[in-house]
Amino acid sequence: MEMARSEVYLATGLAVLSLATAICQFVLLGLLALPLAPIALFLIILGVIKAKDEAVSSQLQLPGLAILILAFALLLKLAVTTSSLAFQTAVHLQRPSQTAPTTGAWLLLTAGGLLPAGGMVLGLRCWTGWSFRRCFFWGIATYGVLPAALLLFAVLRNFFPVTT
Repeated sequence: MEMARSEVYLATGLAVLSLATAICQFVLLGLLALPLAPIALFLIILGVIKAKDEAVSSQLQLPGLAILILAFALLLKLAVTTSSLAFQTAVHLQRPSQTAPTTGAWLLLTAGGLLPAGGMVLGLRCWTGWSFRRCFFWGIATYGVLPAALLLFAVLRNFFPVTT
């Protein structure tokens, strides 16, 4: 199955958002995250606009667009939280006297990631009229942004200093 251009934009936007989230806490790499975050947002918005189906009723599309906007806003907030928790954990591993994030904070972040994923599924279903399976895939991809950012951060902290 060939990906539509809108899906390429969405996938690229989510990948760039993961990258920006992972590198924003590093001293020099963090400067690269400043332009990457708006680029990711632009790509995601472009993907959503390109995915619009004219055949879908505007009574469905307006709520779908609102849900997508809320889902992306929450995803950005959770990306910042993910980066912050990863940084606090890395600092705690270097200096045990520093406070580590609680398990509850990590659980809340994990559960909170379901909200933008569900918003992506529902919003794309209303906005594009895509099949539930296709929208569900994009919900899974959205949920994967935060773990991918954590994994990349964990790899990069071995090569770049984490300083306070």
